[in-house]
Amino acid sequence: MAVPVTLPGLPEITVASWPGRAMPEHELRAALAFLAHKVRKPVHLRAYAGALHYAAEAVNFYICTEDACETPRNVESVTIAGHTHDLETTQRFFPGNPISGQPISDDTGCLLAKVDHNCVTFVVEFTTEDNDAAQAILAYVLEKAIPMLDFNVSQLTGQAQEQMLVAYREFHLAALRRHIHDKTDALRQLEYELEDHYRRLVQAERNKPVLQAELEAIEKLSKNGSEEATRKQAGELHALIASGQYEEITPEADGRLTALTSPIFIVHDDWEFALGRYDIAIDAAGKVVIRSADDTDADGYPHPHVDSSGRPCLGNIAPDLARAIGRMRIAEALSLLREFLNSYNPDNPYIKIGRFDPDYSGEEDENPCEDCEERCTPYCIMSCPHSDMADYTCSDCCDYRTDYCYGECEANRTFNYVHPCDDCDHDRDYCFLECAWNQEWQLSNPCQACEEAECGEECNYFAKAQELNFHKGGTDGTREQPQQAGAPA
Repeated sequence: MAVPVTLPGLPEITVASWPGRAMPEHELRAALAFLAHKVRKPVHLRAYAGALHYAAEAVNFYICTEDACETPRNVESVTIAGHTHDLETTQRFFPGNPISGQPISDDTGCLLAKVDHNCVTFVVEFTTEDNDAAQAILAYVLEKAIPMLDFNVSQLTGQAQEQMLVAYREFHLAALRRHIHDKTDALRQLEYELEDHYRRLVQAERNKPVLQAELEAIEKLSKNGSEEATRKQAGELHALIASGQYEEITPEADGRLTALTSPIFIVHDDWEFALGRYDIAIDAAGKVVIRSADDTDADGYPHPHVDSSGRPCLGNIAPDLARAIGRMRIAEALSLLREFLNSYNPDNPYIKIGRFDPDYSGEEDENPCEDCEERCTPYCIMSCPHSDMADYTCSDCCDYRTDYCYGECEANRTFNYVHPCDDCDHDRDYCFLECAWNQEWQLSNPCQACEEAECGEECNYFAKAQELNFHKGGTDGTREQPQQAGAPA
């Protein structure tokens, strides 16, 4: 930390602190006070940091240190005014630095400092020790430097100001370009949102008459025909119970309906399989879930055509069932589901009917995946309990490759099984400018392997690098924020 000191009648004296300095501040200030008195200008002392700074109204002193200077050399002693002063090993010299100026040397020609206009640089790190040698070097250099000082530095300060102007102009323009880019993106987004709102408004206006007609029809039905339709459905549901197809049917006030079937029997190959009763639930959105009510599941499956989550594979009755539920013909829907539970198709079950035989020993020599309609699908590979037996993996997924794998498959969210760069034959421009899987260069970044120190508009990827906030020149092809590592293009 720099410590400014103002003594009565003297200009300001500033002494900075730096690692390794052993000489106390009062000794340094006392020596600098002599020079400040002579030149009647502020005096500043600090460690050399690689550059000199010229000021018309001040004298700047620098001391070379190991942190900023190269090629240190040990000197055993210096000779000043005929007296030899021994140096400690820490008081090293740095004579090889390209520091300009007039030399100040001891009696033997050993370089101690250089004077460039009103900047004085010690090439010996004498402050690491508080000894006679340090005091002698400081006093000697200050005395010799006074007549060598030149405060005519207007040209040098003008050059420094011009360099600062050039650097700041680039900074200013870059900041403005960044703002322009951000505002352009914001404007494009707003325009897109306006267009999207307009499309939605047009679609809403088109849908409005249809919805109004449907609403009027429903309101008319609720006022005039609802009671008759309700009575009819209630009667048909009661008839299902009376006929023995269902033991219970319970409509709920929240739009759900649950039903308990009577025992289900399936005859196949002259064998009768007792599957027990089933709980059927139809929610307000029309979703159907079927579960065993008597714990007769086989390997977690309640029925050969119902998966372990209760989802039925409805086959060709799916359209009829959807139509019946959508038109509130619930009795018809329950009749279709009863027929579905009483049927068995050996070509595409989740599990063979033989598994529901209580005497099944597990020794049946058959492949449960052989005729499964979901074989080689995401369900088969990621959810089916027989997947381990069939040894299926993502590499076997035959019907859902590419877009599904990369955009929808929950098991491949991080591309851990199938990567979009695998076997990709597109060129670099497509990869970095168009590829849907590399929109933000999260999988492959052209700046990471680029050997150019700087880049500009001649680079095909410069505009997008600016858009994504990747930099080049003082940059290594990385974003200001950490990003996901990816595969090579």
